[in-house]
Amino acid sequence: MKTISKISAFLLVGLLIAGCGGNGELIRSKSQSQVSHVFQEVQDMSKPPAGYADLVLKVSLKTHLQGYYLLEPKSSPHGKPTYTFVINIDGQAQTYEVQGRQEAGPAVDDQGHASSEKDVGMKYVLERNFRLKAGHHKIFLGIPGDHYSKELDITVAGGESYSLEFQPHYRRYKWGREAFENGLYAYSASLHKI
Repeated sequence: MKTISKISAFLLVGLLIAGCGGNGELIRSKSQSQVSHVFQEVQDMSKPPAGYADLVLKVSLKTHLQGYYLLEPKSSPHGKPTYTFVINIDGQAQTYEVQGRQEAGPAVDDQGHASSEKDVGMKYVLERNFRLKAGHHKIFLGIPGDHYSKELDITVAGGESYSLEFQPHYRRYKWGREAFENGLYAYSASLHKI
């Protein structure tokens, strides 16, 4: 029985490592542009011209500080001054090194529950303004440091401005509360007209 448990544990670890490796390869391939005419970054968020839409993209992530886990390798990106995010829209890619800031999050969230970002950690926020053609687009978000990626389809109308926000969800403690110290679990995305 112990042998079966050990074999199962080794298989599970192997599958997790293979999954991370595959996701890492996907992020690497998506960080390379196949085209260069899909979007441009804009500073002026005035009304976009006919046939184009503006998209404010926001991604945030909080990690534990360096040294939080004794066995974490020194090469880990968690808690470092910058963190890498990859954005790919319809084959045009951009990699961003986002400056972090140390912060203590609120004890409770907007709904009065224990906040997943309470306590001291390093917070990274990527916010960029894109102008792109009206229509259907495939948005890819890659987080190389956490071997995480998410892809979604959006549709934007000409002459309109939108906000696309990626909200992080962190792994849970045994008793159920999400906590940034446990690492990134997933992102949910919401698109709103502004």
